[in-house]
Amino acid sequence: MSRKIPTQVQLNIDSNASTLTRLLRVILASGTTYGICMTNRDVVYDHGDGEVTYVAANGFDPSTIASDISYSVGNAEGYALISEDVPGVTEEMVNTGQLDGAKWVCYYVDYEKPDLGSAVILDAGDVGAVVVDHGLLWIPELLSYIVRLKQPVGDVWSRACRAEYGSPAASQRGCGVDVSGLWQNFTVDSLGQESDRTFYTSGLVEDPTRPFNPGRVEWLTGKNAGKVMAVELFVEDTSGTQLVSLFETTPYDIAPTDTGRIRNDCAKTVEACKANNNYLNMKAEPLIPVGDTAAIQIPGAQT
Repeated sequence: MSRKIPTQVQLNIDSNASTLTRLLRVILASGTTYGICMTNRDVVYDHGDGEVTYVAANGFDPSTIASDISYSVGNAEGYALISEDVPGVTEEMVNTGQLDGAKWVCYYVDYEKPDLGSAVILDAGDVGAVVVDHGLLWIPELLSYIVRLKQPVGDVWSRACRAEYGSPAASQRGCGVDVSGLWQNFTVDSLGQESDRTFYTSGLVEDPTRPFNPGRVEWLTGKNAGKVMAVELFVEDTSGTQLVSLFETTPYDIAPTDTGRIRNDCAKTVEACKANNNYLNMKAEPLIPVGDTAAIQIPGAQT
């Protein structure tokens, strides 16, 4: 399929001294946007949805971005310096999963005259796996949107609900319950025996009808900021000290004075959905008869 190239871009390509460069825009799931470029100076470019400064200090070296009419997997990798003195992607962001669900767009732009008439989108898609090389480089896998056409779409059936608790109802994993009022803020008072998994706090109020087992913790400050994790155990002793134990270890050790917020999670059962007045949005098949062996499986899903 041919691509329509703006006249100014084509003239620039055909000239003896081209001033075109590639810009990479990364949009995190949180909405935060970062821009990096291949030139030796910053480029400010607005593609019609707000100005973004594409930083030169971090550099950007993409591998070949290619796709063809056979719908083969179109992907590439980019190489950029880890950010320290300028805004950009840091090692902590990669390790805490803040690039999960991120999008990317690669532009071909005249850096001498960066406007819509002198620019073209080369490709766009999702950010896949991201690795850090010796704490100096971050290397994102740039998956083109064409990859989505290669992915199978569908669900296994399961007796437990597959929805993501608190997500909008209108999606494959949609729940529909508003959990914004369930979050409670906390501060880490001290650490447990595992500094990357257990900690003590106080002041949290656990509703017996909505216990923190199961629960979710989101870190707000500290090296783990932005990471959302599952709660394995929540216990309060007679003195009011509360122990929180996570299912998985944090990327970085938890530190006293780190802050976060906690809420209950859904038990994924029919009873839990009915208690939330959300049974119509349940993403499960609890009424399908199954054999005894299948009934006791965890998570109980069958293809």
